[in-house]
Amino acid sequence: MSEKNEINGSNSSSNNLYLDKPCIKKELYGNELFGFGSMQGWRKTNEDFSKYLMPFDNYLWKDWAFFSIFDGHNGIETAKNAANIIDKYLLESLNKVQSNIEYDQLNDIIKRTFIELNKHLREIVQDDSGSVC
Repeated sequence: MSEKNEINGSNSSSNNLYLDKPCIKKELYGNELFGFGSMQGWRKTNEDFSKYLMPFDNYLWKDWAFFSIFDGHNGIETAKNAANIIDKYLLESLNKVQSNIEYDQLNDIIKRTFIELNKHLREIVQDDSGSVC
């Protein structure tokens, strides 16, 4: 197959996953307290999503910040949906305890949050994508 498509100013190879040359446009996020960036690179599409909340909420967790990066695999749906809803799952779990929690409790809450998020994503994602956080 010798067909080539134009994507982000770069030609895509016959292998639909990769470009002939990398897309080096960067997306940068942050302020004076934090920063991170994203670059598509050799992949045909950028499958990564991120989310940050400063403060995490305006009540019990107002002194906390939330940062997440979701590395998409084989599509964008899982990473996109995870980025859109993980804070709601985590906040729901944190609000079941008071703001003065122990380290072990926090670890358990984070683990339970990811398990519940995974169950939910399996129900709503319609493609074969995946993600790591």
